[in-house]
Amino acid sequence: MTRNEQAYELFVKGRSLAYQRKPESLQQARNYLQQAINLDDKFYLAKAQLFAVYEMARSYGGLTEAERNKQQEKLFNELLVAPQFPLKHYVEANYLYSKNHNDLAFEKLQLAFKQAPNDPFIENSYLLALSGSKGFEQTVENRLQVLKRNPTNIVNLYNLAYSSYVIGNTELSLTAIKKIHDQKDSSSNAIDALLFKHYVIEQSPQNALNYLQSIESKKNTLQRAQEISLHIVQNNNNIALKELQNDLQENPENFNDYGWPLTLLYAMQQQQTLSFAETELLAKLPLPEKFKLEGQIMANLLLGDTTLFNNTYGKDGQISSEQYEQLAKDNLITLLLYSAILKNKGAEILPEPVAFIVKDSLSFCMVNEGRGGSAYCPLVLYLDNSLTLDEQYQYFKNSLQMLDVFYIGLESFLLTNPSYYGVKQHPNFEITANQFLDNTVRKWQLSNL
Repeated sequence: MTRNEQAYELFVKGRSLAYQRKPESLQQARNYLQQAINLDDKFYLAKAQLFAVYEMARSYGGLTEAERNKQQEKLFNELLVAPQFPLKHYVEANYLYSKNHNDLAFEKLQLAFKQAPNDPFIENSYLLALSGSKGFEQTVENRLQVLKRNPTNIVNLYNLAYSSYVIGNTELSLTAIKKIHDQKDSSSNAIDALLFKHYVIEQSPQNALNYLQSIESKKNTLQRAQEISLHIVQNNNNIALKELQNDLQENPENFNDYGWPLTLLYAMQQQQTLSFAETELLAKLPLPEKFKLEGQIMANLLLGDTTLFNNTYGKDGQISSEQYEQLAKDNLITLLLYSAILKNKGAEILPEPVAFIVKDSLSFCMVNEGRGGSAYCPLVLYLDNSLTLDEQYQYFKNSLQMLDVFYIGLESFLLTNPSYYGVKQHPNFEITANQFLDNTVRKWQLSNL
């Protein structure tokens, strides 16, 4: 806390703006909280709140990745000497998650929630973590309890919609989304909820695209990246490239937010499905060369090709442990994809950072049996190798129920993605995969031919 009245007033303003979860409100929150810290350098609660603002900006935009990373590291180090309090436990948990110490991180969030059960931000952070520790069934029960106490909480309603759909309760999911829509809220969570309805539940990228295009308020760069990805999965590549070019010219500092649609385009280039004009547009995008290379490497790995990775980092055995550590920090999915290809080629020992990540992430990926997991869970399960072939197949089928709004179009790599090298051996894999592709990606692409 602080004895400086002005610093406290600035803190209250900053906290209130932060919980609006909009790009512009996060920018304003950053400014107010920094002013509060300038008035009292030992105002640790404001520092922890500012750390949370930078973390929220990863999902809601408004602050660049370079600033987020630099300031979060600075704030974390400054909070090391602070006394213990709930929001500091959140900061510590966030740091532990970034180092893939998932179990220890969950314990910190659990402690934060125990000490501050009525803080909505800590409560939501804890419940999100709970889904990976206890499963989504438990999460839905907890979300329904929050709904009774606060029926208009947009963040809770969005997460209730997501968790309900994961466990197969589509009716409850749609009810939660309707409650959000009825509030006519324009926050990022409200937008995400409607996007989830159209893309995941309806499996209609065109409806999702129409919805995003109908939004009158300014969209953040992450939402713009989703919009561009929706164009790509429907073969509107020329439109996608032109919009990507315009966005990068208007917001060059936020280029990192466009990494996934760029990867999709590089994969299409590798498969020679872009036109000559589209290939030229792709090459001229105003992006750092290193960023382009990273996108090309990931695209190639999703297609099962390690050539560009090897040419950049060296073949396995030539890559230093320091390089592996850096890859784990900067390009985790790239490293996991590469490791899956190595395993498929007969490698028996995983690179040390990968072995650690797999071990620490396994419980999260196992508890939900492939449902609602992150993009790296299929990789973790394949690299761990503890599931039987029938179990791998069941997890694979479960995962097909949930399209990924953060990696729109990831499904198009179903037959080449190294994540599925293990389950590919199942006799029903190819039939199931092709049926899914026929009903989604291939149908979407044909709709605009």
